[in-house]
Amino acid sequence: MKCLIIGPSGSGKTTLCNALVGYWGVTRPTQMFKTVGNLIDTPGVYMEYPTLYQALIVSSQQADCVLLMIGSDQKGKPLPSGFAQSFPRPVIGIISKTDLGEAKLEHAKAVLADAGVKEPYFYISSRTLEGLDKLNQWIIRNHQERREHNGTGCIGND
Repeated sequence: MKCLIIGPSGSGKTTLCNALVGYWGVTRPTQMFKTVGNLIDTPGVYMEYPTLYQALIVSSQQADCVLLMIGSDQKGKPLPSGFAQSFPRPVIGIISKTDLGEAKLEHAKAVLADAGVKEPYFYISSRTLEGLDKLNQWIIRNHQERREHNGTGCIGND
């Protein structure tokens, strides 16, 4: 199953991509869309300029789902209200940097909810590896279910 990973700068998108494919080297800010296995990593700057939202929405056509990430350390409201409804694919909420404390998780959950992402959310930490297996298992399970449903593993080929 191919997943488009979006979120504000510093939310951990590239770190998540690398962790899911088993790479633990140095990460750098993503400057352009990049495919890592079945994951599409996107630049966080696309969330900072509403004129770039369309590129994210169009790119979601190449994916089976959208993983919308926010770091538990993000301040303010880095995602627009109702943003998840812009995508023609299922949007899954991911809160990263969960090792930073419970109070910060509540803010991140509120931001995802305001963006229109429905629970349950995945909680991950690249520092402790918490939640990575659960997310990876979800991706694998949903890929298998889609293949059984329509024979391709892709949404939209019913």
